[in-house]
Amino acid sequence: MNINAIADAAKVSPQRTILASHPKKPRADSTLFLSRSVSANLHGGQHHTVVGVHIVLAAGNPNGLWEEFHIDRAAQKHNASQQKKDDRTFLMATRSLTICCDTLEIHGAFCLPEADVAIYARRLIWATENAGINTSPLPWDIPKAPDAAGATPGENGANGRHAGSLKIMVAEITSPGIGIPRLIALGGRGQDPGNGLNGQPGKSMPGIKSASFEAHNLVGVSNTLQVDFSPPAVYINAKWYLGGSAVGIPLLSDPRGTNSFPTDGTHAVAPGTPGNGGNGGRLTTNSATVAAGFKSDGGTAGKTAPNCRGGEAGTPATSAAYDLYMYFFPWKSTNKPNHDKNKKKPDHTTRKGNDAPARPAAIGAGTRADPVLIECANAWLHPLSLQIVIEFARELFLAGDRLPVQALLENYAEGLALPIPKSTKNQADSPWDNVPASQWTAAQTEIASMLQRLRAQLDYFGNPAGYTPLLSLQGSIKLYQGATRRALRTMLLAEWVNDETHKADQAVALFEDLIDDTVQDTTQAVDQVLTAEKKINQVTQELDGLEQNLTTIGVELDEKRTELLGQAETTKEQQALIKFSIKMAGAICQIIPVGQPALAAVGSLAGVSADLIGSDPESAPDTISKMGGTITKAREAANKSREASKKSVQEAKKGKPGDAAAASESALAMNQALDGLGPALTQLSGAVSALQVSQTEVEAELQRLEANCPELQLLLQEIRDLNARKMVLFDKLAVAFHALGAGYARLAFNAAAIVSMQQEKGKQLSRIDHEASLFVRQLGRRSRLTLLQYLYYMVKAYETTLLQPLDDVDWQLTRVTAKINELLKEAKGFDGATLEEKARTLEVLFEENIDLIRQKLLTDASQLGEVTAPRTLYLSTTQTPADLEALHRFGEVEIDPFAYGFVDARTQLARLSDADLEAVLFDPDKPQLPEGSQVIVDLIPSNSGTLRRAETLCAVYSDAPIRWNWTCSGAKIAKSLPSKGAEDLLDFILGENSDKIRQKIARPPFWSGFTIRARYLPPLANDKKPYITNLHFKFSTDVTAAPDHQSVLIVHPSGPSADSVVDCTPKDLAGREAGIGHFMRIYNQGADIQLTASAATNGTRFDHWQLIDAGLPDIYEPYTGKIRLKNDVIAQGYWARARDQVARFNVLGLLSPAQLDDLAGTCPDDLRDALPRHTAAAYNWENLGFTAALPEEPGQPIRVEARPDASIVGCIPPGEEADLLQAGVDGWQEVNYRGISGWIHHNG
Repeated sequence: MNINAIADAAKVSPQRTILASHPKKPRADSTLFLSRSVSANLHGGQHHTVVGVHIVLAAGNPNGLWEEFHIDRAAQKHNASQQKKDDRTFLMATRSLTICCDTLEIHGAFCLPEADVAIYARRLIWATENAGINTSPLPWDIPKAPDAAGATPGENGANGRHAGSLKIMVAEITSPGIGIPRLIALGGRGQDPGNGLNGQPGKSMPGIKSASFEAHNLVGVSNTLQVDFSPPAVYINAKWYLGGSAVGIPLLSDPRGTNSFPTDGTHAVAPGTPGNGGNGGRLTTNSATVAAGFKSDGGTAGKTAPNCRGGEAGTPATSAAYDLYMYFFPWKSTNKPNHDKNKKKPDHTTRKGNDAPARPAAIGAGTRADPVLIECANAWLHPLSLQIVIEFARELFLAGDRLPVQALLENYAEGLALPIPKSTKNQADSPWDNVPASQWTAAQTEIASMLQRLRAQLDYFGNPAGYTPLLSLQGSIKLYQGATRRALRTMLLAEWVNDETHKADQAVALFEDLIDDTVQDTTQAVDQVLTAEKKINQVTQELDGLEQNLTTIGVELDEKRTELLGQAETTKEQQALIKFSIKMAGAICQIIPVGQPALAAVGSLAGVSADLIGSDPESAPDTISKMGGTITKAREAANKSREASKKSVQEAKKGKPGDAAAASESALAMNQALDGLGPALTQLSGAVSALQVSQTEVEAELQRLEANCPELQLLLQEIRDLNARKMVLFDKLAVAFHALGAGYARLAFNAAAIVSMQQEKGKQLSRIDHEASLFVRQLGRRSRLTLLQYLYYMVKAYETTLLQPLDDVDWQLTRVTAKINELLKEAKGFDGATLEEKARTLEVLFEENIDLIRQKLLTDASQLGEVTAPRTLYLSTTQTPADLEALHRFGEVEIDPFAYGFVDARTQLARLSDADLEAVLFDPDKPQLPEGSQVIVDLIPSNSGTLRRAETLCAVYSDAPIRWNWTCSGAKIAKSLPSKGAEDLLDFILGENSDKIRQKIARPPFWSGFTIRARYLPPLANDKKPYITNLHFKFSTDVTAAPDHQSVLIVHPSGPSADSVVDCTPKDLAGREAGIGHFMRIYNQGADIQLTASAATNGTRFDHWQLIDAGLPDIYEPYTGKIRLKNDVIAQGYWARARDQVARFNVLGLLSPAQLDDLAGTCPDDLRDALPRHTAAAYNWENLGFTAALPEEPGQPIRVEARPDASIVGCIPPGEEADLLQAGVDGWQEVNYRGISGWIHHNG
C-alpha cells in the first residue's frame, strides 16, 4: 500500500449545479435579426439596404430575399424601345442593393442586372458550385432594331447597358471549389440596328435627239423638217402654222414624247447605327481572393448594317421640253420650212439618289474594368451590421451559448482594434465617413466588455454563476413593473424619433438626387446652347451671303426691266406687264417661302407683296429692304445670344451649389446673363413671320411670271434658287434659335429649381440632428437593455427563490418591437397624452411575464408551505477553541455549514431570514473590555451558498447578501437596524406601493459559509483585547419540507482527510458519484449505496466508517460501507496519518488516553496551532501519527429537535464530550459538540 499516492480528484462529481434560465438560443439567420429599408430613385429603380447577422440568399429561404431581388435571366429581357426613349431611365426594379451582415451565404447564381451591389460581411460563403453574383444587364427583347419603312430610317440599335458595380468587403471566404468566377459584371451587347432601304431608280423616258416633222395641203404641197434637240427632248410641243409666225393660222399639232421629265433616283433610306457595347462593372474589394474570381468584360457593339445605295438617275440625265413652231409654206414643197424652237423650261437634269452608308457604332465595344484592391483588412465592418451583430451577440450571450459568442466577438474585437476605415482614393464612400467616431469607440467598449465577462466566467450582466439579485422575488417583480413603464416610453419615443429621422433622411436623399440630376441636365443644356450657338454663327454667315445675292439680283432685275421696256415693239399693255412682273419678282426675293402643309397660318402672297411692291410702278424693284431688316434682327439676336451664352455657360460650369444661398446667387447670375435675349428673339420671329408665304403660292406666281414674261425665265430661276436657300437658312435659323431658347430655358429653370430644392433640402435637414438622433437611439437601446436587465433580475430572483428555471419569458421582446412599429404607423405625432396611451398598450405585453410567474407559483405550491424554523450556533473554547483563537488573533473566523451541522436533510430551500446574538462571554483570566469600549460582532454570509430543491443542490451567488452586526458594551447586546435612509433608498428603488412588500431583500442561503468578525472600538492591541470564550447565535431560517420519498446521505470526514476521495455508487438522483471532503448525495428511499474510501493516499490511511442512521444502530466498516437508505444517513469517515502503522498498534496497546495527552504536551506550539478544528488530544494524536483503537460503542447522534425521528445533523464520537446547553424532558439534552448544536437522547 503506497501511502504517498496522490488522490485522483478527476472522478469527483461537482457537489452543486448551476441553475440558469436562458431564452431560446437565437438563430443567426432568423428574420428577427433582419432589417430592410428602401428608397426610390429619380429615374426608376430602388435603393435597398438589407442588414442582418447571417443572411442566406437561396430560393425558398424564409427571408424571401431571393424571390424579391433575383432576376431569372432566361425568363426576362430588356425592352429596347423603352431604353431608347431615355437612356437615363433605369429599367430594373433594383437600382442598388447593400448587404451588411456578419455572414453572407449564397446558393446559386444570384442575378441583379445592372444593380450596384455592395457587400460588407465578415464571412462570405459560396455555398454551391454555381454560387455567385451577376450584375450583367439582361439581353434585349429583340436583338435587332426595326428596319427602315418608307422614308423613316432604320432605327438605331439600343446601346448595351452597363453592368452594375460591385463592392465586396470581407474578411473570410468559404468556397466549394477554386478558380470559379463568382462575380460576373459583363457589359451588355449593343443592339443590332435596323436595316436601311436602297433608293428607287428615277423614271426614265425616251430621249429625242432628232425628229422629223411633215405637213401636206390638199393640193399636194409637202413641207418636211428634220430637227435636232440638244439636250434630248422628252417632250416636243410641235405645231404647224400657216404664215410666218405663231400668230398665223394654226394648221395642226404634232406633239412628241410626254409632257413630263425623267425623275431623280430616290435617296437611300439610312440604316440605323449599331448600339455601343455596355461597360463591364467595376469591383472594389479588400480581398485578393475576391478579385481573382471577377469577370468584367465590356459588351460587344451591335453588328453594322449593310450599306444602302441611292436609286439611279432617270434617263436621259439632261433633257428639255421644247416648243417647236413650224410655218407651212403652201406654194411649193420644201424640207426647210421656217420654224422656231424654244425650250419650255431650262434644261432638266436628273441625279442619282444619295447613298446611305452604314455607320459603325459610335464608340464600339464597352470597356473592361480592372478590380480595385484596397488595403484595409477591416473594411468589412459596417456601422449597420456592427450594431445588429452586437444585438445578436447579446441575445446569444443571454441564451448561454458562450463559446460561439466568444468566437464571434473576438473576430470583431480584432477588426475594431484597427483604425476606422475611412475614404481613400480607391474607396471614396466609406460607410464610416459620416458616422461619429464615438459609435466606433462604443462598439469597441461593448465588445471588450462582453469578452471580459465571458472570459471571467460571468453572465451577460457581469454576475457569476448562481447570481441572486439584491431584492427578493417580490421586490424584483415590483422593480420590473416600474422599469417597464419608464423604459417603454423611452423606447416608443426613440423609435418615433428614428422613424421621423429616417423619413427626413430619405427626403434629403431624394432632393440630393434631384439636385444632382438637375445639375446633370444643366450640363446637357450647356452643350445644347453651345451647339445652337455654333449653328447660329454658321447661319448668320450664310445670311450675309444671301443678303449680297439679294442685292445683286435686285440690280439684275432693274437692268432687265430697262432692257425690256426699251424694246420698240412693246405695247403699253406689255410695258405695264413688264413693270409689274419685275416688281413682283423683287417682292418674291424678300418673301420667305414656307413648305406645306404648315403647322400655322402664313400670310398670303397678295397681302405680303402689296407692301413690298409699293404704289409707284416706276420705281426700281425692291429685293432687300424688308429682308435686310430681318437679317439685321437675326444678327442682333445672334450677338445677344453670344453674350448670354458666354455668361450663362460660365455660371453653369461652376457646378452644384453647396446650399440654398449659393443656389440663389447662381440663379441671379443666370437671370442677368439671359436678360434681353427673349425680346431679341421675339423681334426676330416677328420679322420672319411677316415675310412668310406658302411655297406653293410663290411657285405658282413664279410660273405665271414666266408665262407672262418669258424673258425673265433665267432671273426667275435664280430667284427660285435663292428662295430654296432662304427656306433652308431660315429653317436652320429657326431650329437653332429654338434649340438655343430651349437650352436657355433649361438653364434658367434648372437654376430656379435648384434654389427651390436646396431650400427644401435645408428645411428637411433642419429637422435632423444626427448627433441628437444618435443619442436618442442610444437611449432606446439602453431602455431595451434596462428592460432586459430588470427581466433578468426577476428571472434570477424566481430561480433562486424556487430553484426552478423560468424559460418561457420573452427575452427577445420581439412582440414588443412589432407592436411599437404598429403603433408608429397609427400615430401622426406624439404628445404627452399620446405617449402615455401607446405605452399603456405595450405594458400589457410585459404583464404577460408577470402572469407567467404567477401561474408558475400557483402550479408549484412548495413556496406557499414555507415555515420559519429556529437554529443555533455555539462557539466555545471547549468545543471550538481553534475558531475562537482565530477570532482573537485575526479578528474573524470562517464557519462551514456542513461541518457545523447547518444541513438539515428533511428541509430544502433553507434561507437565513434573521439572526440574533444571544450571548458573548469573555475569559475572566484575560484582559477585560475597557470601560467605554465596545466590541462589534459581525455575521456575514458568504457571497456563495447552496440551496437544495429535491435532489438538486444549486450554487447561488449574491454581491451583497444581508449582514448582521451587534454592538456589545458590558452586558448589553444591541442589534443594528437598517437606517431610515437605507429604507428610503429601498423604497425609492421599488417605487410606488413598496410598503406593501414585506420581504424586500433577498435572503441568503442558510447553507452558506459565514464569516464572524469581532472588532473593538476603539481598536485594541492583541495583548489588550478581551478573549471571547463563548458566542451564542440564534438563527431564524425559512425552509420548506424536502420530498418524503428522498433520503439524504451526508459524508463527514474526520482526521487529516481534506483531499481524500470517496467513491459513492451508484449515481444519486442528480447524477453525482464520488465526492471529496464534506458532501451529500440524495437518493430515493430504500436505495442500496456503497461508500469506498481509498485505503491510503497523500500520507493518510483510512481507518473506518461510522454510519449513523436515524432508525438503525451505528455500523463500523473498514474501507467500504454498504448502506440501505431507509432514512437519512450520516457517514462519518475516519482517517489517520500513516507514518508508521506498526507504531499504531504498539502505542495503542501501551499508552492510556491520559498518557497520550501527556505525550502530546511535548509537541511544539507551532504544530499545535496548525490544525485549528480539533481538540487538543485529537490534534496531538494525529500529529504524532497515532490513532485511537476502534471504538467499542457507537457515537451519539445529534438531532435538530428533541424527537427520535428528527433529522441528524452530527454525531458525538465515543469517548468525546459535548457541552450541555440545556436539559430537556424525557432524557433529551441540548448540546454543543464542536460547533454542532442539537439534541441528544441521554443513555439512549
